[in-house]
Amino acid sequence: MLFKQFALTALLGVTSVLALSVKQSHVAFITSKQQPVALRTITNQFQKLDKPLVIEWQNETIELVFSVERDQKPQYASLALGPVERGVEAHYSPIVKDNEKEGMSVYKFRIPIQRLSDSLLHYGAELHELLTASLILANKNGGPDNVFVELFDLSLAFGIDKKLSLPARFQSLPEIKHIFNAAPTTVSPWFAQMFSFIVLGCSLSLLLVWFRAGIFSSARLPQNTVVAIYYLGFVGAIIGLEYVFTQYYLGASIFKTLENAFYVSAPGLIIGCKLLVSLTK
Repeated sequence: MLFKQFALTALLGVTSVLALSVKQSHVAFITSKQQPVALRTITNQFQKLDKPLVIEWQNETIELVFSVERDQKPQYASLALGPVERGVEAHYSPIVKDNEKEGMSVYKFRIPIQRLSDSLLHYGAELHELLTASLILANKNGGPDNVFVELFDLSLAFGIDKKLSLPARFQSLPEIKHIFNAAPTTVSPWFAQMFSFIVLGCSLSLLLVWFRAGIFSSARLPQNTVVAIYYLGFVGAIIGLEYVFTQYYLGASIFKTLENAFYVSAPGLIIGCKLLVSLTK
């Protein structure tokens, strides 16, 4: 039994020696250039500062700086700020610079006060509650190398111009109102009808000229039945395209027009190619 007590005492002594320690820690006031506040060596036994740090300007920026030996460099480092009893806090990540000559790693946590969330400003500036800064240094293995201590309190002694409020929690979200696009507009009916009549008149005039010129006479038509079918099919495809575009100007949608134009033009191109090949033989 006595041996176990000695072994436990020795183990605790070794872990206390190997425990992570933070050195040269201090809090600097970047904007107001106040005198930095020095902190004691940060370990698991660190005691929070007795007096809070008073922030008198909303545009103030404070910076927590400390050094850690490179062989004790933690895998995770974060600074939490917020009222402990409220359960509202913001987390900050550090800027780490390694000093190879001294074998140290310098950590800097920068907190711009004016960028605090409305919740923290509500508790700190309006309700005048203290915002506690807690340091978290952790490794995967855990144990004595992990540090989670409260460093200091912030007292916000400035006024807020705007009205602050806490975010709504566990409540229904505001109704989402979606405005659908209006129906696509087309030209006025009289213009579409006039244009359609013009296209129809041109098509009829072209057919009339072809008839007067004897294009469709038995002497002009190809004697080969297959070539004659190609000939009539090609002319029919042209007339079909005229009809499709006439329907578009009468109010048909562009998608329906493209679909009908594809059905008419695809066979027309094939028949036209075969007609040209047949006429060149």
